[in-house]
Amino acid sequence: MDSIRTKEFISWESIQTMEFSDEYVLVGRLGTPIPSKLQKSLKLIDLNMNSILINEPQLKSVKKKITQCFENNVPEELKANFMKIIGKW
Repeated sequence: MDSIRTKEFISWESIQTMEFSDEYVLVGRLGTPIPSKLQKSLKLIDLNMNSILINEPQLKSVKKKITQCFENNVPEELKANFMKIIGKW
């Protein structure tokens, strides 16, 4: 995964769990911060408790590519949980 600062890597086989989160982030309006944008994220956690946070992309085409990549590669034991989580994302 490419992030803003670095490249992160977790192998598919080492993924232990996935988590979903959503939170409102501050957006400035006329110099006043307002919590108005809902940001959805997936968190991948590996066997060593390292994690990568994937924020929902703005473009549906990018989101679809990420979703397909997960569907094709996620370990079988995580597929049921993944399908529930990806429905929220």
